[in-house]
Amino acid sequence: MRGLSAEDYAAITSLYARYNQAADQDDLALWETCFTEDAVTIRNGIELRRGLAAHVEQRRADPLRGRRQHWNNNLILTRIDESHVQGRCYLMVVDVEGTGSPPAITELGSYIDRVRWDGEEWKFAERVISFRYRPS
Repeated sequence: MRGLSAEDYAAITSLYARYNQAADQDDLALWETCFTEDAVTIRNGIELRRGLAAHVEQRRADPLRGRRQHWNNNLILTRIDESHVQGRCYLMVVDVEGTGSPPAITELGSYIDRVRWDGEEWKFAERVISFRYRPS
């Protein structure tokens, strides 16, 4: 099995950026391009969403849409097979408006993702989120 090419690495890194920018700028059309049709999101061991439509609906219904900024760092990409890559990174979310207070960190955690090549581009097939800090 070949390693991850520079082109694939750049495309997957761009996927992470698109996901964050779509969430932060409330861009549902861009958000939709980030997931496979059968995408799954799991948080702290509990399945939250399954399928592209469920991911888009969750984003549409989020009461905090557009008022947070997301950062990922320390991204590690490891090829699983020819069409799958594991992505691991840290996550930080900052509430930047709407509270009348200075920006504040609202979530800290990590992702372990399974990213799939769909024949045209890399997309999230599974996102496993673990929070280290998330106020109730």
